[in-house]
Amino acid sequence: MIEMDLRLVPDPDDVDGTRVLVPAWADGLEVELLLDTGAASTTLPHLDELASLPTRQEAGGYGASGQRIDRALVVVDRFRAGPFERERLEVALLPADSPAPPVLGMDLLGSRCCEFRISEQRLVVDPEHPAADPLPLRRQVGGQPLVEVRVGATTTSAVWDTGASLTVVDKSWARAHPHAVTAVSEASEGRDATGASVASATSLLADCRIGDTTFPESRCAVVDLGPLNARLAEPIEVILGLSVIGQATWWMDFPENRWSVSRP
Repeated sequence: MIEMDLRLVPDPDDVDGTRVLVPAWADGLEVELLLDTGAASTTLPHLDELASLPTRQEAGGYGASGQRIDRALVVVDRFRAGPFERERLEVALLPADSPAPPVLGMDLLGSRCCEFRISEQRLVVDPEHPAADPLPLRRQVGGQPLVEVRVGATTTSAVWDTGASLTVVDKSWARAHPHAVTAVSEASEGRDATGASVASATSLLADCRIGDTTFPESRCAVVDLGPLNARLAEPIEVILGLSVIGQATWWMDFPENRWSVSRP
């Protein structure tokens, strides 16, 4: 069992939001990365020492706007973030002008069993077995975890995303399930993972049940995920963010595809 300290900082894009950061080292350079189970791949900040390395271009995934994330890949001789260590790691380098934060993604997080204790600012790697019986864990093509969320009589598969400050609900799903989502404000401009502008309306997600655990009403953002979903084999209706994840302890055995959740 190995414990990693997490640092919680305000989300610059959401006055009431939070980001979870972890320390890491790439070729001896200390960096801070967003703990991001919603990202398939780890990315590094645009530092001169890293930008001077040989690069190759690759087309990446898509943001909520549907805009493609093109990536410049570099190879670092050694990468370390707690027990997540790699030699000769090929990793994406963010553009110098990118508003997106660098992230620790599922290419590394997915290699271990992890217990997420966000409110305690701790990530426990290779933890003890959870008190509750684990449930089967489904994952997206990029390795991102999916959990079933029940709101009243409605059930949907949600992306479990520690990189999202707020839970994100697709606009079409919110309209189809008015008992689940209540609008609070008119839409305003936000940004997706590519830095592209997206319209986002602050709303409330009703009480929901995940596993055998009930979560109270929480803030969410209603966003049109249509452009993104048009490119996906399995459309996304809900992205479960820290506004819900931060309320509980989550045991995620990624290699064995099992999970469990509990609240104090």
